[in-house]
Amino acid sequence: MTSSISQIFFACRRWTTLDGNSYITMISLKYASSVDVEERILREQSNCELGDFILSSDEKLEKMSYLPTKVFGDVAVVYNCHATMERINDTLVFVSSVFLKAICRDPNLSIGSYAIITKPLMHPEILPSGEQVLFVASTVEVVDDLPTFTNFVPLDSTPIRTNLEGELPETPVVENVIVEEIVASDKKLENLRAVVLSVDEDPKNGMNTHCLWIFEKLAEGRFLTTEYKLEPGHFFRGFYMFDQSDQEWNCAEYIKQITKPPEIGGGIDSEGNIWFRVSICEFQPAGGNLIFAQAETKHFGEIIEGESEGTKLTLSRIGQRVKIQRRIVLDEPVWIVVEKLVSNKDSNNQEVDGKRILEKNEINQEEQTRESTSASVEKPGYENDVQKEMVRNKEPNIEDVAGVISLVKNEKDQEKQVILGKGFASVSEKESDPYVGVRYDYKPKNWTAVVLSVNVNPTNRLKTHCVWIFEKPAEGIFTTEYWLEPGDYFKRIFVLNEFNQKRICANYNGEGERPRGVGHGIDCEGNVWFSIIINEFRPAGGNRRFAQATAKYFGDIIEGETEGTKLTSECIGKRVRIQRRIVLGEPVWMVVEILS
Repeated sequence: MTSSISQIFFACRRWTTLDGNSYITMISLKYASSVDVEERILREQSNCELGDFILSSDEKLEKMSYLPTKVFGDVAVVYNCHATMERINDTLVFVSSVFLKAICRDPNLSIGSYAIITKPLMHPEILPSGEQVLFVASTVEVVDDLPTFTNFVPLDSTPIRTNLEGELPETPVVENVIVEEIVASDKKLENLRAVVLSVDEDPKNGMNTHCLWIFEKLAEGRFLTTEYKLEPGHFFRGFYMFDQSDQEWNCAEYIKQITKPPEIGGGIDSEGNIWFRVSICEFQPAGGNLIFAQAETKHFGEIIEGESEGTKLTLSRIGQRVKIQRRIVLDEPVWIVVEKLVSNKDSNNQEVDGKRILEKNEINQEEQTRESTSASVEKPGYENDVQKEMVRNKEPNIEDVAGVISLVKNEKDQEKQVILGKGFASVSEKESDPYVGVRYDYKPKNWTAVVLSVNVNPTNRLKTHCVWIFEKPAEGIFTTEYWLEPGDYFKRIFVLNEFNQKRICANYNGEGERPRGVGHGIDCEGNVWFSIIINEFRPAGGNRRFAQATAKYFGDIIEGETEGTKLTSECIGKRVRIQRRIVLGEPVWMVVEILS
């Protein structure tokens, strides 16, 4: 029998400090209070661990048998505790002789007695009466494969130590935010693929400034040289360096010409501007930080809808092809849809063995005739081979839209060679080959996610969890009878619903871990927040209403409304706190505080 000063504690939650020390949160069953003890000391001095009930008496800690528990990751859960459901100022709570009070999340339960499963809250909740509650309970059976409940330390993480002075040594608490180490590195050259969009020649010094699109970076680049003059549509590989001062990729060395990616079509319009034919992978409606509807494409990234009705983007366009060009919108260069394309079965054009018959006003590139010339040329090899050939007239005979040749004035001046030729022929804008439908593979993906919010269906008591999928990154849906708290991490199989483009959690596949470098917590209103490092910055303009940055695992984030949450290029490499907010009807990640 315990003395009047004895207390029973429940070792219910593990968390880790910034320097890697592991602590156990112990909650008093007698008082609504908690204390944190270093896990190593708790184990070495008292042989106690997470999930144990611990008797504190005469400044000693002793493990005791009390109630059955089970540990899921960093959280301990108590089974088969008898409690009575009560309503306190319109708030449902379970009242028992063990845990005093525990929050009930199910509004459909009636007043009465229940056998409950209890776990600690990530942060205390205050009842309308002013009483503090540290537990949440459910009547739903907990199964073995329930996802891990990962600790989510609130912003104000100072533990409550009422009536605990002198019983356990005070331990300084460090906010559970893991700060990613930023290592300064020297500038490195990267071997990347690009296509020439345009070229400007300075007649004074002969400098050719090439505007490029870099496929691996989904970004524009520049290639300044007096040695080469590459025409629009020229695909090549080169060494690139990122200039931090102007946030731009610059080509430092031309390596070789390459074939175009097979998914890309294109040409040159009547005004000499290049266009591309691409397939739409994903769709985002206008709203949030987007002024216009937007889609994702392979090799070109984000594209926006055009102004005319025939160039608008909708969900039904996923998997179909469109024609895009580089345009200036609100002072920012963007890829914009200039024409929707149709498949063979929807086209009025004639077909012969899957190939469309050219209209009378179209020019067949393969049948163009040119006057002969005796110029000897050297063609940069596709990959490794270099061959010589005799070409005719002023332009090469282009058999493929990526055909490019190198013109050498004479063999003695090869070091000053000028590469000419168009990757896309300047012909009619109509397609020279028919559209072939692209089949997209929506295979299930095993991804890690975190719960953002929970909604309960009052009819069937199913819980719909809005989750964030780190590998995508994108929102997902997890509907289950189990109650997960915001901040719980888990790993599950997700499949894409082709109808609404939502990723649905289909099957549990193991415990999930918080990504390295991501901090997190819960604010005073119970909303989850994350702290992340900003990688890139984009000012407002183009299709963006607000300044925008990108972050690993979270994708695009926008600046906040207050002056202290505005984004600039100086924020790159800094840590910010973000939350999920609704902006103009669309959910976005928004900066709520700049931390460093």
